[in-house]
This record gives sequence, C-alpha cells and structure tokens, in this order.
Amino acid sequence: MWIAHFLPYGVLVVIGNVVGVLAFWLIPERRHVTRVNLEKCFPAMSGDEREALARAHFRAFCRSFVDRALLWWAPRARVEGLIRIEGLEHLHALGGPPVILFAPHFVGLDAGGTRMTTVPNIVSMFANQKDAKFNELLMRGRSRFGDQRMLSRQEGIRATLSAMRAGRPFYYLPDQDYGPRDAIFVPFFGVPAATVPGLSRIAQVAGARVLPCVTRMLPGDAGYLLRIEPAWDNFPTGDLAADTRRMNEYIERRVLEMPEQYLWMHKRFKTRPVGEARFYCMKRLRTAVIGVGYMGKFHAEKFAASADAELVAVVDTDAARAKAIAAQLGCAHEAGYRAVLPRIDAACVAVPTALHCEVARDCLAAGVHVLVEKPLSRTLEEADSLLELARAKGLVLQVGHSQRFNPAFQALAAQGGRPLFIDIERLAPFKARGTDVDVVLDLMIHDLDLVLALAKAPIEQVSASGFRVLTDAIDIANARIEFADGCIASVSASRVSQAPVRKLRVFRHDAYVSADLQEQRLRHVRKGAEGDTAGIVESEQAFERADELRAQAEAFVQAVRGRGVPLVSGEQGRQALALALQVGRLVEERLARHGT
Repeated sequence: MWIAHFLPYGVLVVIGNVVGVLAFWLIPERRHVTRVNLEKCFPAMSGDEREALARAHFRAFCRSFVDRALLWWAPRARVEGLIRIEGLEHLHALGGPPVILFAPHFVGLDAGGTRMTTVPNIVSMFANQKDAKFNELLMRGRSRFGDQRMLSRQEGIRATLSAMRAGRPFYYLPDQDYGPRDAIFVPFFGVPAATVPGLSRIAQVAGARVLPCVTRMLPGDAGYLLRIEPAWDNFPTGDLAADTRRMNEYIERRVLEMPEQYLWMHKRFKTRPVGEARFYCMKRLRTAVIGVGYMGKFHAEKFAASADAELVAVVDTDAARAKAIAAQLGCAHEAGYRAVLPRIDAACVAVPTALHCEVARDCLAAGVHVLVEKPLSRTLEEADSLLELARAKGLVLQVGHSQRFNPAFQALAAQGGRPLFIDIERLAPFKARGTDVDVVLDLMIHDLDLVLALAKAPIEQVSASGFRVLTDAIDIANARIEFADGCIASVSASRVSQAPVRKLRVFRHDAYVSADLQEQRLRHVRKGAEGDTAGIVESEQAFERADELRAQAEAFVQAVRGRGVPLVSGEQGRQALALALQVGRLVEERLARHGT
C-alpha cells in the first residue's frame, strides 16, 4: 500500500473504483449488511435504485481506503492540497471553551481527521482493530502530523476530557451501534437505532460547544471537502433523548446530500428493542449462555456484542434474573437449558462447577458446541467423558481459562528460550461467590494452566501447602511444581487478600520477565552487552487494555466456524484440572497430618 502514495491521484481513483466493484462480490456479509440498511432507511426506493446505491457505496468506501496511502505517507503539502477546509473560522471564533468536532461516519472521515491534524492538535478516540499490525499502522497514520492524542475506548472518557480542557478539539464519531450498554433507542430514518448519547453527555460534562464536521468525497479526482459548520445553539439541553434525536436528524440531512458516502457497511441496527427480530442474521452463530450469575452475565454481554454471533437466549434457574438480563441484551430467556438446545449452535456453560459435566454433556449430546467455564469439571472421570463425547460428535469443547487471552501473557509466551523458574502470585479479596470450590479450583487453576503453557514439559514432582481461613475449603495455597527439563514453578493463590494482584515472573538464562497481568504490562530485565557499565538493562512493554472475555468469546466463535482451533482446548483444560486436583489433594493431606 505504501507504494501507492507515489501514484497520481487520478490513478488511485481508478484503482479504488475497481477494488470497490470487486469487493461488492467478494465480501458477501458486508454486501448483505449494506442491502439491509438501505432497505430499512429507504423503503420508498425501488430495489434497482437501492442496488445501484449499494454498489456506489462500495466504490466510495474502497476509494477512501485506497486514499489512505496518501493520508499515511504523502507529504503534508499534498495532503493539504487533496483535502480542502471550509468553515475553519467557526472553530477559531470560539476562543476559550472546549470543543467537540462532531464527525459522523461518512467515508471521508479519515481524510477529514487527518486534515484536521494539520491545523490544531486534536484528541480522538479509536477502536482497536483485530490485526495488531494494521492497528499500529492506522494509529501512526492518523497522528503523524503535529502532537495528536489518540485514545482507545478502553481508556475511558477522563483522558479525553482532560485533553479537551487543555485546549484540544475532540474529533468525535458517536454514530455507531456499540451494543445495548449505555445506549438509548432513537429514530434513524424512522428505524429505532441504539445510539450512545455521548455527544450530549460529554458536551454537558465538559461545558463544550459542538461543531458539526463532515468530510465529503468530491467527484473524479477533485479530492475531499471538509466543512466545519457553526457551533450548535441550545445544545446540550439536558434531555439526552432529544439531544440524540437532534444528532441523528442532522446526520439524516447530510446523508440525503450524499447517500452513497454514509457507512452503510456498518451494522447500524445491530441492537434491537426487546422482542424485535434481528436484522442481519446471515449465518451468524446462534448462541446461548447457560447460567447468568456473576460471570455468566459478562459472558452474555460478550456474545450479544459479537458481530459473528447471535445471542438467542440466556438461561438461569433464577427466572427473574434471566428475564432482567435478557431484557438488557435483547434476547429470549429460559429457566431450563434443555428448552434452548434445539435453537442454538453453541453454548457457554457458566453454571456452578458441580453442574459443569451434566450441562456440558447434554449440550454436546444435542450437537451443540461448548465453551465451559473453568474448571472443566469436578473430576477427571467427568472430564474424560466430555472429551470423548466431543470427539465422537466432532464438536468444539473449549475451556474458559481467560488469562490465556491476556496480551501481556501472550507476548511473554511468544518469547523464545526455556524457562528456568516461574513464579506466579494471584491474590483476590474475599467474595462469597466461587466458594463452592476451594481456592485451587477457583483461582489457582488459572495460573496452573499458564505454567503448563509456558513450561511445555512433563511434570516430575509436585508439593503443596495451604490453609482454611474464612471458609471450610482451602482459601490460601502454594504449590511447587518440578518439570522433567529442570524448570521449577512456584504458584501462590489467595482469596482472602485486601487487593487484587496478578503477577508472573519468568526467569531464563541471562534474563527474566515480570508480567503484571492485572495492568497488562511486562518488565524485561536482562544482562547487558559485554562492556556495558550498567550491567543490567531494564525495559517496559505496555499493552492496550484488552477485554479477555471478549477475545475468548470471539476465539470460540471462530473455532466453531472452522477458522482456527481453541486456544484452550478440552484436553488442555483437563491437564490444568489434573494438576489442580493433585495440588488440592496434597494440601488436604498435609492439613490432615498436622491436624488442621
């Protein structure tokens, strides 16, 4: 893509149009989403008119994508010549108060955002892309002029407010469907659309003025026009729904001026009001979450937000809780899980550990793929029965060791070199939930799984100790694990601590790495090069905050679709369970010897 920025812009226009024609046929899911959106928003159009508009949108979108070669690598003067600005005087006229540049999702939004960075230093929010390299390229391209602040949605709004109050305009894109959380339903072309009322809220909190900022792709090779409009009067009003309707009505007027340039490929109506059928069902994985207690509710939220899955139902013996969560997520609810099995392709089992085997077995027997919370089961016999059934049925059985999806751990595990010593500490405040099992099966099993993933060698010897503190089960434990290749691991877990801690250290020849899994960062300590007077060299590696449960759910969906294998298979879940049961048995034996 880099080489494209040397080409004349007219050539890039031709390339973008050709790519758009091809993409229309090569990406059926986005073609389907575009057609559904146009049908909902323009019911008075004929089918032929909507089809022509869909094709024109693909060409415009792919043109804007090809144009990123210029936005990311062309000299500043060429970018400024490609994208003209009108209405900059409206921004300059405001002077003191914080400013929100309200930029709806038209295909020119990246061009407009890049052009704005050549005028003031701005702050903007972004969503992390699945491909880490593309994510890095995107962020570097968007912030290469001036001193820009690019904040991920995971960082929250406080950093954005601070940057606004320091004088940075906030380039804000609030018109996508981010799921039911914090959203309200307001009409968009007459269709109820889940919309985050962030424009009104942020303007209220920051005391900010809102200036609409729309970038239009011009015909032929004329480039783009970024138009900044005067600040809205009487906004915000204190009425979130009214303010958000005003925002959507403004977008509608701009869409009618250039209908092919709005981002119709986005699932703008993904979230539906309770009881209303979903719009985009096209080979989406039908899922249910069985058991929506503390953890199950989080699992349900992740599947409800997945673009590749449809949350059909939540199940819980507490019918009132199941009904309330179903209402939040826009799905059905049941008190018994067997009723949903004929309606789903996959299930997340988050019931108490004692029921894992029974529920997972019934799901597998019905031909349903299973993601089961850790531990896989209570006993190895139960685990073996589930593995055998999953193999016989050809189904995915994944175990919920979510720490494997922690970016800090993944980076550490990807490093070469045999570990000599592994030290893991996991501390958690006491909570009544989870006390149906001891701390080994509740917490330590996560780290035993990580140790097995790092050591990759047979176990030779295990010793363990622990104590009962606040419950009748083991509440604090330590295990020492010796592997056949000489590696030793020390694993400590407590559920009676004051503050949560998740730390991991791995020692290798000439170096060690300390991982703060709670904060998702690494600290590397290594021996300096020969002649280095410092002797020891330290460096830190921080990672974008990742949603481990969401990554786990997406990996499960992709595994079921045949696009990969589970990161934590049933077999690996059994290995972690076997080690955890051994540790628990050794702790109990030691307590019995000492009469405690």
